Amino acid sequence: MPFLLINSPERMSRVRVIALKDDAPEALKSLQRLGVLHVESASELRPVDRAALEAGQAEVRGLLALVEGLLGYAPKGSVKIGDDLEIIYTRPYSEIRDEIRSAHGRSSLLHERITALGAEAENLRVTVGALAPLAAALSVKVADLSFSGDVLASRVSWLPPDTLDGVKAVLADRILQGVAARTADGDVLYAVVRTAHLAALEAALKDAGGRLLEVHDGSESLEEYLAGSSRRIAALEEEAAGLRTEIETLVRSDLKRLALLREALAAERDRLDVLAKAAEADYVSLVEGWVPERDVADAISGMREKTPQAFVDARKPEPGETPPTKLKNPRVLRPFEQIVNLVDIPKYGGWDPTPIVAVSFAFFYGMMFADVLYGIMLLLLARFLLPSFVDDRYDEGFRQFQRLIYLCAGSAIVIGALNGSWMGNIQTLVGLKDIAISPLIGRLMGDPLTFVILAVAIGFVHVNLGHLLALIKGIVDRNLGVILNRAGLFLTQVGLPGLLAGMLGMQVPLIPPAAFPYLSYVMYGGILLVIVSNYLMNKGTGLFLWIFDLTGWFGDVVSYARLAGVGLAGFYLGQSFNLILVLFGRIFPGVAGAAIGTVVGIVLFFVGHAFNLILSGMGCFVHSLRLCFVEFLTKFFDGGGTEYAPFRIRRRPVVAVAAKL
Repeated sequence: MPFLLINSPERMSRVRVIALKDDAPEALKSLQRLGVLHVESASELRPVDRAALEAGQAEVRGLLALVEGLLGYAPKGSVKIGDDLEIIYTRPYSEIRDEIRSAHGRSSLLHERITALGAEAENLRVTVGALAPLAAALSVKVADLSFSGDVLASRVSWLPPDTLDGVKAVLADRILQGVAARTADGDVLYAVVRTAHLAALEAALKDAGGRLLEVHDGSESLEEYLAGSSRRIAALEEEAAGLRTEIETLVRSDLKRLALLREALAAERDRLDVLAKAAEADYVSLVEGWVPERDVADAISGMREKTPQAFVDARKPEPGETPPTKLKNPRVLRPFEQIVNLVDIPKYGGWDPTPIVAVSFAFFYGMMFADVLYGIMLLLLARFLLPSFVDDRYDEGFRQFQRLIYLCAGSAIVIGALNGSWMGNIQTLVGLKDIAISPLIGRLMGDPLTFVILAVAIGFVHVNLGHLLALIKGIVDRNLGVILNRAGLFLTQVGLPGLLAGMLGMQVPLIPPAAFPYLSYVMYGGILLVIVSNYLMNKGTGLFLWIFDLTGWFGDVVSYARLAGVGLAGFYLGQSFNLILVLFGRIFPGVAGAAIGTVVGIVLFFVGHAFNLILSGMGCFVHSLRLCFVEFLTKFFDGGGTEYAPFRIRRRPVVAVAAKL
């Protein structure tokens, strides 16, 4: 298949890594460094080994949570770690663990203290919020709220809404004194009962979903306790703020080291997760997965170099196996893999339509956006503004999307220069008439009717290309129904010149009118093939569904008129804002009026063009997706693949860190 149309995913090999039990951790580290194995299968560990492994996983996750908590005090931004990640990862995990516990002991203690202060303050807020309504109706000492004597006992509790009456009904006359108050999220009940009935009180509260409030033993009044608690909450918050400032200083001074430790811990966590899947018998461990065929030799030599005791073998996929899909498009086309993946992951051994989708998507976007200055501004927005909307601007998925916008903006700049569109027609404000590099393209895209005809002609080619690929795929798959259906669609189109001449009175060049009847016979034969193919694929219902193949083809082709509609809308809208700038400079009389009008016109000019830039940028993207998805890919593309996700270290030269909210 020609490169500019269809590509094929990389060929994969199934790889097994077998290592002695004692060598299994180092073997997994070697696999992680190589970063080419897509781990697929593993068997169960023995219970004793699983318990030890789970303890190790818990320890790593605890340390990782600690480092994440410390990085939460860092200012939002990023830190360059470069090749240091590879260096720190080669160190034994025990050294990394000890460094976190010792070198960052002061920061860890501060973090734990801040957490404890926050928990204490929150508990006090809950208690104060519950007891405050009782202060107006109850005059007792704090010690009396939770008292247990030989005869009498008292408790204060919180109850969910609408449960207070039920608790009172259950306890009946066992409550010797009861004072209740309503809060925003429930009721507070102060109850005095006989000590013998205390268990019944607590059981009734538990059944109703309530809970006893913890109150310390003090001699002050309830009002004094509430006031003291409020002061205590303020003191706790003040202390936490001071500690937070101190820990922020410590974290800033050692930000790179913390970021490195986080990445190393994340790699260790991933290694342990894979080890949890590893098949382990009494003496050996087994890991199976998929490696790209071109990387198998390097993977085997790398494993033997790092872990000589490990056994590694590779074989081609057997019938019935479904390896993951690793696309192999050139660097310039890789951003458009995201467009294809929005539909589905290409199936292993199937077709990857990224090349034709890349060309089509960028071309459609450029035709609709088609403006030099707008394209330049879109480039600048994608480069400098778009990263502020994501948490990690160095994420590979975001960087590929950014490159996709660059390519689409470049297409718009080229086509805009060819047809002479600069923010609509801003060149006319400085006296330039037509600055189109290609006057022919300028005329084709400048006249609405001509532009629509051009767009429909492009649709005719693009839709038929999709059906041609479907025909080729049908031949490869030996699907008779698809072959007859697509061949019938092509034969049906042979009669279009006669239809255009007879129904619309159009002059069809190169084809004499005497040939129209013969072309009609071919068209009727094509329609018959479409009917037969639908019967083969859909049985009885196909005798009715065939009509939708013909109307669907026509609707798909006409749908490309949106290229002209969206493109002209953006152009005329930009032209209108240019006209506003001129008109407002003349609409008010006098020098002062001209100055005011010019200022207002300039404001409307920039606001209008900003609106048009954003609206056109998003609209062209959506319509390009529509043309590639609905009118094209549905004709021949079938996904169902699994994305290739190798087990590897994340080698990122820069990592994002963010402050706590």
